[in-house]
Amino acid sequence: MDQNEKLKMLFKISLFQTKSNISSKWIVFYFIFFFAASYVSLSFTHETSKAAVNLMNAVLFIVPLASLLYGTIYFYNNIDYIIFILSFPVKRPVIYISLFSGLLIPMAIGFLTGIILPVLLFNANSFLSDFYIFLPLIITGIYLHLILILYNFQIIFQLLSILLKFQIVKSLHLLKNFYNLFLIFVMFSSQVF
Repeated sequence: MDQNEKLKMLFKISLFQTKSNISSKWIVFYFIFFFAASYVSLSFTHETSKAAVNLMNAVLFIVPLASLLYGTIYFYNNIDYIIFILSFPVKRPVIYISLFSGLLIPMAIGFLTGIILPVLLFNANSFLSDFYIFLPLIITGIYLHLILILYNFQIIFQLLSILLKFQIVKSLHLLKNFYNLFLIFVMFSSQVF
């Protein structure tokens, strides 16, 4: 498999996963939450700098929780598809990167549109000056998405490989129970941090 075929396969899998995730109810709810939080923050404070500080608090709490929970739910719901893709002669890094980008892109789009649209609605004339105030918030949110989704992928794939190496997982039913336990672990660990 040459480099062009790898890139074509990566693009096809990423595009399919992105389309699938954009239509997800979780991503729509994620967008609505950030849109409502931005709109309420801008309408109550009437100052973009105070609204950016308020939204930064929400971003630092909600983005890690949503990234870990949705990433786990994403794997749980797509385990059959992942097993199907693994049966093809595709390199594992191609699958890993395409699944990662298929999850990261919709979450980042939901976050960005949820933050930027209320700023456009309130101050369309001075959008550029307001955008510079919101730029650290946007960069922080995107990096949090990137880091936490990668963290989620690493934990899931490492635990899955350990379980498969020691032949603990013998059926798909046990694998889904493993994901349920991991989801509970993520919920409790997010409350600690």
